[in-house]
Amino acid sequence: MNFKLVFWLVLSLITLVAGAVWFATVLTGKPTVLESSSNVKVVVPESSFDWGTIPYAGGNAVKTFVIKNEGTEVLKLLNIKTSCTCTKAQITTEQGQSPYFSMHPTSSWSGEVSPGKEAQLTV
Repeated sequence: MNFKLVFWLVLSLITLVAGAVWFATVLTGKPTVLESSSNVKVVVPESSFDWGTIPYAGGNAVKTFVIKNEGTEVLKLLNIKTSCTCTKAQITTEQGQSPYFSMHPTSSWSGEVSPGKEAQLTV
């Protein structure tokens, strides 16, 4: 094989891998550092739901989940994402409604649930 051809193939491969790593880093953003507290107690009475069969042309299927804070400190909700681009979610707290969340991109929104209060997660 020609030395120039091998050189350019290796250089192209290195450039492609470096570009992919850079692109993945830019898309994921900086990780969120979470503070844990033994004084926050999250209770989600219904943590799963069987959607059954959803017809493709049947409109949106909607379910609201309750998120309760039974602790003594404020519960902070942030970095909300769905697991599929076909799904959107919105949180309602005492402060109002969040924007809609999806799988991409990472949102800068954060909300709080006071002790003894609850939020609603609509999916």
